[in-house]
Amino acid sequence: MPESAAEYRDEARCAACGGRCCIIYYPARCVVTPMEKSWWYGEYSDFFHSYRDRYGVEPLYPPADANAPGTPETVRQALRDLGIDPDACEYKGPAGCIIAWENRPDQCRSYRCHEWEWAETNG
Repeated sequence: MPESAAEYRDEARCAACGGRCCIIYYPARCVVTPMEKSWWYGEYSDFFHSYRDRYGVEPLYPPADANAPGTPETVRQALRDLGIDPDACEYKGPAGCIIAWENRPDQCRSYRCHEWEWAETNG
């Protein structure tokens, strides 16, 4: 995997937040029609996780299946019952990301949320 220009890691801050930045499949972020949605989730997942063969873990669920048009709500609820958010990254479990830090995608290791930036600016 390419080296990150800058990495940001604050386990306490991320644990307190609960990983809102990992909600990458939230329907409001999807600017697609229901017909395109299944394709979009699969394509986006493959793009975002282009180095998944180096993660060392399997995804917790297939986002294209959990978010496809016509997917019964029972499928999404079954994931929630396991502590898995079907709108979140397929590698985000109840305790956070299941990918070891050094194997995570560059965009995850280098991301700083608004809360982080606000705290740096305002002390």
